[in-house]
Amino acid sequence: MEMIRKMMQDRLGQLRHIIHQAERDLQAAPAGTLRICTSGHFTRYYHCHEGTDKNGQYIRASETELIRALAQKDYDTRILRAAREEVEMIERNLAKQGALVAPEEIFSRLSEGRQQLVHPVWLPYEEYAEKWQNQTYERKPIGDDVPEYYTNRGERVRSKSEILLANQMDGMDLKYHYEKPLQLINGIVIYPDFTVLQKSTRKTVYLEHFGMMDDSGYVSAGIQRLDLYADSGIILGENLFVTYETKKSPINMRRIETLFKNWFC
Repeated sequence: MEMIRKMMQDRLGQLRHIIHQAERDLQAAPAGTLRICTSGHFTRYYHCHEGTDKNGQYIRASETELIRALAQKDYDTRILRAAREEVEMIERNLAKQGALVAPEEIFSRLSEGRQQLVHPVWLPYEEYAEKWQNQTYERKPIGDDVPEYYTNRGERVRSKSEILLANQMDGMDLKYHYEKPLQLINGIVIYPDFTVLQKSTRKTVYLEHFGMMDDSGYVSAGIQRLDLYADSGIILGENLFVTYETKKSPINMRRIETLFKNWFC
C-alpha cells in the first residue's frame, strides 16, 4: 500500500508541474480558438472569437505564428483539463487509502494466537526478509594469498571497497548475500559480488563492483560479464546494478548511499 501511495504522490508532482506549465502558457495565449477546415489537398484556418459566429475569421496561411499560437492554446487547454481531472481522481484515492488496510498488513494485525493458526498469503516484510537472509549457500573460496578484509557482519570479502559497500547496505538495513552462486541460462555458475533483496518489490537483484576501471583488460572482462548477465535476462539498470572506481576516482560513499536508496529501498 505504501508503494502505491508513493507512486500516486510522485504522479501528483508530475501533474502539478504540467498544470503550472499549461496555466503559464495559457496566460500568454491569444484570445479565441482555431478552426481547421480541410478539403482535398487544401487546409484553411479560421480564428473564432467568443460572441461571434462559429465559422470564425479566415487566417491567411502566411500568418503562421497566430495559427500555431491558437493550436498550442487548444492543446494546452486540453492537457490542463485532463491533468486537473487526474489530480482530483488521485487525491480522492489517497483520501480513501487512509481508511484502508493493505492485504499484506492483515497477518501482522492478528493476535499472536491467531497468527499461529493460519498460513499467511503474504508475509510481513520483516519476516520475509529474515527468511531470505537465512538462506544457506556455498560461497566462492577466497585464497590464502588474498588479504583478509571483514565487514561489520563478520564476513570476509575481497577488497576494502567491498567492505564499504557491505557496511553501507548493513547500515541501511538492506538484506544481501556476498558471492552467492548464480547459475545462468547457459549453465555457467557465477558469483555476483552482492545479491540484494529490493525492499519495495521484494525482488532479488544483483550488484557488481568494478574496482579497476583504469585497467583495459579488467574492463574487457567486466563487459563480458555484463553480457553473460544480459543473456540470462538480468539487465543492467533493471535487476543488475554496478558501482565502479579507478585509482584517481575512488569510491564515493555519499554517492553510493544515494544510489542504494534509489536501487534497493
